[in-house]
Amino acid sequence: MARKVVIFLFLALAAFVWATPQDAKLAPGDRIKIACDEETTLNREYKVTVDGYVLVNFLGAVKVGGLTEQEAAAKIANQLVAEKIVKKATVALNKVGGAPKQGSATNVPPPPPVKFRGVCESEGEVPFDKGLTLGTLLKSARPKADADLTRVSITGSDGQTRVVDFGAYDPATKANDVTLAPGDTVTFISKSAGVVGKVKVLGQVVTPGDYDLIEGLKVKDMLAKAGGYGADADPTSLHLTRVGDEPKKLNLPQDLDMVLKAGDTVTVDRQLKKLVVKIEGFVRKTGDVELTEGMTLTEALKVAGGTTNEADTSKLKVFLPGSDKPRVIDVNDIDAGYMGDLVMQKGTRIQVPDRKGKIDSKTLRTAGAAAFLLFLVGI
Repeated sequence: MARKVVIFLFLALAAFVWATPQDAKLAPGDRIKIACDEETTLNREYKVTVDGYVLVNFLGAVKVGGLTEQEAAAKIANQLVAEKIVKKATVALNKVGGAPKQGSATNVPPPPPVKFRGVCESEGEVPFDKGLTLGTLLKSARPKADADLTRVSITGSDGQTRVVDFGAYDPATKANDVTLAPGDTVTFISKSAGVVGKVKVLGQVVTPGDYDLIEGLKVKDMLAKAGGYGADADPTSLHLTRVGDEPKKLNLPQDLDMVLKAGDTVTVDRQLKKLVVKIEGFVRKTGDVELTEGMTLTEALKVAGGTTNEADTSKLKVFLPGSDKPRVIDVNDIDAGYMGDLVMQKGTRIQVPDRKGKIDSKTLRTAGAAAFLLFLVGI
């Protein structure tokens, strides 16, 4: 009799083990892993909420509580096709580990979802996942053709709103994407909404021209619309001209936050030609070196890439502006601390000879003319 009982219990246990993976129902707190061949952005772990739902990208909340793994996978696949997310859906769904125990860390509620609304095919939300970006959200939100992606409004869970320019986003490389945070609400607005006039952005910007002014936009926002500063721009010199007023030089950086008005003109000035020191002879890069405040002889040589192996650094000739008579400087004495480093002046000319006292012949032919020109321009 005892033998029959043991055999019966063994068979019952085996039947339970075999049946559990297939017949077990999903319950609140379960962690499941979803894999979809056709839409890999779904491939991650999800947690079943206390109401039996999982928050799935593109679909929102899907009820899986009380379903088996196969039933839940089939439901998600059918819904993906029905809502035209994909033409065909191959979905695998598996429970990860055991159900969490009450009070364990896995019972921490999931982060709030990211919502989207406005000029899009349908308003809704997607579950927040680490690394969620605006580029990924677009697949769910599907903004309409009239949506202005150059001014997408993102309101955080703290109530603070930022407007981002998503027009430069490259779907192929994911460049210029915007990272989202839990609880963000993304609002897409119409291209014509809120336009109160035009603002001109002129001068040294990448794309000068007329731009739509949205109420509340600032100087820095309009500069961004124009592509930012150009190669010859002086970021410290901007002028604002208002209708009926004279141009006013902006007080930077504070005035970058100035709110613009319809009819304003923002002008970015060209950077004035930089003051230079001319270096000739046996350095790695001959030519003009931009003069900075307090620049010394050795610093100028470093900017020129340093001297070559052929250079005689004990007999550098330094011509001060307006003088044809050079000072002969031994750089080795400066390095050793025997003499102070020579502070450069605008228009200074430096000749670095080789050990035979020669300078490159081409340099010598142009040296006199260059010095004379530097003197003429007011140096």
